Amino acid sequence: MRSKIAIIITLGFLLSSYFSLSQSKFLINNEPFEFPGKWETKGLIKKSGQYHLYNKKEKLNLLVSVRNSSNFEFYNDTLNSNQLLEKWYQWETNYWKSGQEVEIKELKHNIASNYIVWRLTLKNVSDYDGELVSTILYFTRNRKLIGISLNDSSKKNQMTDNELLVFLEQLYKP
Repeated sequence: MRSKIAIIITLGFLLSSYFSLSQSKFLINNEPFEFPGKWETKGLIKKSGQYHLYNKKEKLNLLVSVRNSSNFEFYNDTLNSNQLLEKWYQWETNYWKSGQEVEIKELKHNIASNYIVWRLTLKNVSDYDGELVSTILYFTRNRKLIGISLNDSSKKNQMTDNELLVFLEQLYKP
């Protein structure tokens, strides 16, 4: 009798887990994305391929950018994917360092899989109380530069650095 109850409870748990694991699918500049959970579009700039997505339940903001690499000043058609990623990361971090009070920290640089996870902390942001922190995943796919920036606006249950890293790495699909 106990084993039947245990099996029923286990099956109930598995079924409820299965149905609660939803996926949100988006096509951004002809690149497909799947994000775990329910995400809604809060805003977009189609020309530059930047989408602002929000997960109400988890209180998470994602900024997803998909841009053609050939539109950037550092682009050179002889660059391989790793070199292109490196040039983009250097170009972006140099931009933020110039004239702004920021902190940039590289969290993971996976050369073999061709992605970089880094953190951008903007200090003394007007119209914002305190620092504005974004944890960002950069990678290339189909010669496009893809950036996914995560802002955890949950005050009570903010994600740890490791949780942020794991979350962003799960979004990475070459």
